[in-house]
Amino acid sequence: MAETISAEIVSAVLQMKRMTKEQWKTSQYIPREGEPVCESDTGFMKVGDGTHRFPDLRYLTGPQGPQGAQGVPGPPGRDGVVTFENLSQAQRNSLKGDRGEPGPPGPQGIPGPRGADGARGATGPAGNTGPIGPAGPTGERGHSLTANVRIEGNYRNGVNSQLYVIADVYYDGERLNSGYTVDFYYRGFGNNNWTSQLNQRPDANGKFAQWSSAQRSGGYLEIYIVVTYQGIKAAASTRLDNVQDGARGATGERGPAGPQGVTGAAGQNIINQRTGQPMKYWVGSKAEFDAISNKDAGTVYDYYA
Repeated sequence: MAETISAEIVSAVLQMKRMTKEQWKTSQYIPREGEPVCESDTGFMKVGDGTHRFPDLRYLTGPQGPQGAQGVPGPPGRDGVVTFENLSQAQRNSLKGDRGEPGPPGPQGIPGPRGADGARGATGPAGNTGPIGPAGPTGERGHSLTANVRIEGNYRNGVNSQLYVIADVYYDGERLNSGYTVDFYYRGFGNNNWTSQLNQRPDANGKFAQWSSAQRSGGYLEIYIVVTYQGIKAAASTRLDNVQDGARGATGERGPAGPQGVTGAAGQNIINQRTGQPMKYWVGSKAEFDAISNKDAGTVYDYYA
């Protein structure tokens, strides 16, 4: 007895790997041998060989079939007149001849009559000018402030005499002897950095600073001031240079030695011109000067910044 085999139907969907043509160009995927893959945007397929990437595989195509039978020839076209209406625009343009020479200009027409001008309206009367107001008060006249600074004394061969610094200040052309202040800046005598003494009040003669006579190592003393009076400022400057004498003359014959004088006491080579008393001389920095707790009235103190 023959055995009956029942047929069982199984539904299945086959999907192959797919990418667009541009995606396949950069994909590093190598299809397995016999694996069908396709381009999702063109529908073209390839079959993998397990070695090459998709761009290096050949498209899946069959062999070229035989040439089909020749179709029945159509009826021949009509001979005779070609109608212009049936031509395309391009065909019509190809039939145009060259443009002819322009003809002579036609006669000029006669100008028409000119239209009448409209009547001009009458000019209205001019308005009256208002009265001129009274002149305003005269404004306050401006003020002028001028200043000059000078050094009284001399500086020769590295030694200066007693030096006084004096300001000459004029307000509206009149010399001032009080009420103004001076910002005082100076440098020199071996120190090239500016030192300031602000808000100085000169005496009635304009003197606001002084230096005692001394041996100096530098070659100049430079002064710069700013004067302030009633909110107005004026500036001035001056400079005192060390003057070197000319070349020393030839040494003459030495005369006979004079009698030996009495040796003076040390430190008494400076004499107070007012009292006739000998003075001591001290020189140092401003910091050293400030550190002296008891300053001697018989000593000349000379300090630098």
